[in-house]
Amino acid sequence: MKTVIAWAWWLWVWPWGVLPAMGAGDGEFPFPLTVARAEAPNLLRNPGFEHGNPKPDGWSFGGSAGFGTSAGLTNNARSGAVAAWVRGKSDWPAYWTQSIPVREGMCYYAALYTKFHLSSGYAGLRVYTNQYADPGSWTNRTSHTDVRAYYEEGQGQGLEDFLDPRYLNQVKPDQWNLHELEFVVPAGKKITHYILWAGQYGIGETLLDDAYLGEAAFALTGTMTGSGLKTLRVVDAKGQQHLKLPLKADATAHTFQVTLPSRLSRYFLDVTDSHGKSWRKSL
Repeated sequence: MKTVIAWAWWLWVWPWGVLPAMGAGDGEFPFPLTVARAEAPNLLRNPGFEHGNPKPDGWSFGGSAGFGTSAGLTNNARSGAVAAWVRGKSDWPAYWTQSIPVREGMCYYAALYTKFHLSSGYAGLRVYTNQYADPGSWTNRTSHTDVRAYYEEGQGQGLEDFLDPRYLNQVKPDQWNLHELEFVVPAGKKITHYILWAGQYGIGETLLDDAYLGEAAFALTGTMTGSGLKTLRVVDAKGQQHLKLPLKADATAHTFQVTLPSRLSRYFLDVTDSHGKSWRKSL
């Protein structure tokens, strides 16, 4: 399963088979389907914190011992053998950071898993650049130069005015939770680097693992079995069409390939037969 894309891709494959999926009132999706996702490489060095002792290679700690913050490594990992941790004794930031080269105008996806126990404050993921600030920056929900995905024990109160609602996670302490976000590097501002911030503001401890930052676009390749079909489309949740293919009614196997722009968007496969009947399946 190989796609003709100008990136070096990592390949992940999910065999879907025949699974329930509601279409245009037509019930189950009846066509066996196999889908492969080819995602852009992780630009972070040592994203799983597996290498280095006593601090992870490629990462820098931000915090102050004078305010009771500390950090290190642990074998209480989500994957692999090692995760990172940060602790705080006051409402002061404790975090690991890494600077990443970026390209202007490009959309990037960032993700991080946290497992936290905080008596106050919030844990999560932040990406920002010191090279240029959007007007309003941290106080601007739509800022592309300071984007945050947080959890707060108080269900987000106090943060909802500053964060895009998609990135204010209502997740649970003491289990691994995913924080993810996307941002576009503003063009014409001479921005060459962003900083990924992984940690907490508050009292307690947060574990960190499986960080990711890479281009948001990904390639999708699929093979579907079925006869008597007329068209195949890939659309997103807003109805935007990303692919439309005519199908041969006498063919039984159909292959499609498309590059999709966002890791956070939902995508669907729409199939129509020669009688106008249609089916939809989530991708």
